[in-house]
Amino acid sequence: MTISAARPAATPAGDGEPGAAAAGAVEAGAFVLPAAIRAWHQLDGPCYGDDVWDVAGLVPRTAKMTRIDFTTITDPVHARTIREYLHSRLTRGIAANQLSGTARPMKLTSLYQEFTEARLILRELAAAGAARLADVTPRHLERVLAGWKPRPDTAAGKVGTVKHLAAHGPFLTDRLGFTPWPGRPANQVAGRRIPRENTTPRIPQEVTAPLLQAALFYVQAAAGDLRAAQQEISCLQQACARVALRPGEARARLEAFIAGRARAGRGIPATPHAGKMPRAVIADGIAQAPNRALTGLLAGVPGGLWYHQERLAAAGAELGYEQGGLDTAMSPWPGSGQPCPGGRTRHKLRGRVFKDRALDGDCEEWVVLDVVHQAVDVLLAINDDATHLFGCSGVRKDGMNANMLTRLNRFAAHVSDLFTPPGGEPFIPGHGASQEPWELTTVQFRRTLAWHIAHQPFGVVAGARQYKHAQVAIFEGYAGTSASGFTAEVEAEQAVARLDYAEHLYRDWLGGGPSGGGADRKITGEFARIHAELADLPGTIADPRRLRTMLSHLAVTLHPGVLGDCFYQPDTALCAKHTAPAAAKKPLPMLNTCLTCPNARRSSVHLPRLERARDQAQQIITDARGTLAPLQQAALTSHLSQLGQLISQITSNDTETTQS
Repeated sequence: MTISAARPAATPAGDGEPGAAAAGAVEAGAFVLPAAIRAWHQLDGPCYGDDVWDVAGLVPRTAKMTRIDFTTITDPVHARTIREYLHSRLTRGIAANQLSGTARPMKLTSLYQEFTEARLILRELAAAGAARLADVTPRHLERVLAGWKPRPDTAAGKVGTVKHLAAHGPFLTDRLGFTPWPGRPANQVAGRRIPRENTTPRIPQEVTAPLLQAALFYVQAAAGDLRAAQQEISCLQQACARVALRPGEARARLEAFIAGRARAGRGIPATPHAGKMPRAVIADGIAQAPNRALTGLLAGVPGGLWYHQERLAAAGAELGYEQGGLDTAMSPWPGSGQPCPGGRTRHKLRGRVFKDRALDGDCEEWVVLDVVHQAVDVLLAINDDATHLFGCSGVRKDGMNANMLTRLNRFAAHVSDLFTPPGGEPFIPGHGASQEPWELTTVQFRRTLAWHIAHQPFGVVAGARQYKHAQVAIFEGYAGTSASGFTAEVEAEQAVARLDYAEHLYRDWLGGGPSGGGADRKITGEFARIHAELADLPGTIADPRRLRTMLSHLAVTLHPGVLGDCFYQPDTALCAKHTAPAAAKKPLPMLNTCLTCPNARRSSVHLPRLERARDQAQQIITDARGTLAPLQQAALTSHLSQLGQLISQITSNDTETTQS
């Protein structure tokens, strides 16, 4: 039996039927998936003629939807078209754009999305008057495109699917009779404009600082409490499992538990989920309703206390309620002393990356700081999933913890509510004029991290070194996953940061700021040329975009530094003369030649730092006078003299290079 017959000569279309059959006949019993995928997983997967294609065992658990049901498509011709289309996408790589080069078959994780997209497009075309692909005209496409364009991102995806439907037409029984939007990419057709700079909002510093502070507290302190509480609950559950109560014993145990709480001056454990008790009153942040399940465990009553709700509520009204309720001690929140309800050693983590990789993923390593290692250790301890840190093992199937955006924002709201002092300012402040809580998304963390690496602060040398240490660890961690695009994202942010800094240097020069160093004459000449072109008439206001364009060539070679900037030219760089050619593609500040290099330039930005470094060197010489070895004394004295000359260069606008 075949679903699609071999392609015959074209015949007139019947009652709603397409006019020609697909070029490739596929047996109903043939496997849908390519042999390579089936061999790797040792599973056959669905057959072509199956009403349901379920690929749950063949895709990573991160795939949310793994099952497509053709019986949900009421039109049999549409169902056949989509079946043929998906099979062709999975087994053939055909470029959707005529200007494109090679193309690959569709990744199996995209199966459900493509199924949904194609089904919706065929339905919309039918509503526009084209019941079959063979009936579609450019006018029909323009009509549905007009409905897609208000959402350009969605429109671009649908235009891409239409182009793929056309490209795979030879393998479809019902096919388009023309090439849609020839020579125009999907983004252009949909009116989707991709900004040159990343527009993902960065998380404000006033939000990230307390959020990270709370997260670190949970990882480094409260996590131990949580694990201890988890162990305590496990012991209580095991004890209750061995109990068989006779009539009346459950009430007696409950009364004994209440009496023990009264003697200890403690309240009844409060429910942790006030939302499930809509009538519960909230007092001091604690729901005035009992946690029946936990109280049952503590009292030694299997199955909870459903039949003793009234007695439990009366005890709560008498003794009050306490948050938590276990005997496990809770760590105090730093700075408050109140209990919380709830060197830089680096480590290697090993895992598997699936994004933008083959279906089976690639093994990778990440170098992480100690606190990240602690966080992973906590996840391994509290999560019973065998293979995924954020996985969940269910009765029906193993899955992934969903609603990550909701979880992030709930955590932020939780810690802000938890650590805000009574009547004080919110722990995590609101944002903007409305002071609404910042809405966190996962991509914001990546964007914020990239921005902070690119715009690293130029503080005192010790602070810069500490930041650099963390930066190196982060870069090493992402080195094995360059395909993720993070490195490129950081480089893009660094390019913007360099251009911002170049503009700052230009405006400092324009305002009469002092400067010096070997590269000062050249850079000052460039600034003068740019100023002459931008402000050749009195009162002219420079166009910011044009100014940044004219400064961009300087930003390419600019490498900001703490004690000076480097406009790197390998032919004249002193550091390049002391290393192999392969390593001379960028400045090497660790060789300590920057202070005397002809590529260096210092301005008013660096003057206070140079003065501080000079004062520190002078203090060391004074404090250690008579105790230093002759060579150390000579080196410090030479360094002090050199710093004095560099300061003099700036204050006197002397551009001659200092000789060491």
